[in-house]
Amino acid sequence: MDGLTGDPSFGSLVIQGTNPKVKPLRAISADNGVTNLINKVPNVPTFDPVLYTSYIAAVWQAYTTETLTIVTSAFGTYAGTVNAQNQMVFRQTDSTRPNQEPITVNHPAPTDVIIGNGALIGDCPGAPPNPITDNYLACREIGSILSAAFNRSTLLVQSTLVRNPPCAMSYLAQFYQNKPVNLYASLIHANALPNPPFAPLGGTYAFGFDDNCNQSSLISDLRNPSAMSITVDPL
Repeated sequence: MDGLTGDPSFGSLVIQGTNPKVKPLRAISADNGVTNLINKVPNVPTFDPVLYTSYIAAVWQAYTTETLTIVTSAFGTYAGTVNAQNQMVFRQTDSTRPNQEPITVNHPAPTDVIIGNGALIGDCPGAPPNPITDNYLACREIGSILSAAFNRSTLLVQSTLVRNPPCAMSYLAQFYQNKPVNLYASLIHANALPNPPFAPLGGTYAFGFDDNCNQSSLISDLRNPSAMSITVDPL
């Protein structure tokens, strides 16, 4: 909360409270702040991600001449470039699912990249109540991977994005190192306990698709636990 307070973009996420002995009181995520902004929720913190406008434009410009490769969990590898209609079009480059239709991602708004919706996921063809197809699921996964990369500000330094953990330390080390930084996500990861081997730099869930590379604190592979322990550090 100290790291957010006073920041021109992220300071609005901090709730100061009325008790002078308890200030600041709490902070909400940028994801929740954007949701409050979109829904026009009164008397709650909001977050206007206008600082991502230039970054989105730079990413879209970069991939007019370069190729962005995305390795999905179960739908194969896709290569994407931006076309003349300002859409990033992904075509499958392996034989996992031959003869698939290209997946098109429209130019996203700053709100889309923070909450992983709109142009990134909301525009995927074949949404329910239509029958769910693999192409629909692949589209949503590509959108989630893009959202995670936008939140981590890696799209101009990593031209290959992966979904499944464990991810290489050299890959993780680029997270939150480039402007614009999602300060909320950066701070909460920096102050979280590691969750090796998936999140050796701090495991937590800072935004909607932090499960890309499994950067959460959840030990999701523990299927049949028989006991647990809780250690409370001295206050």
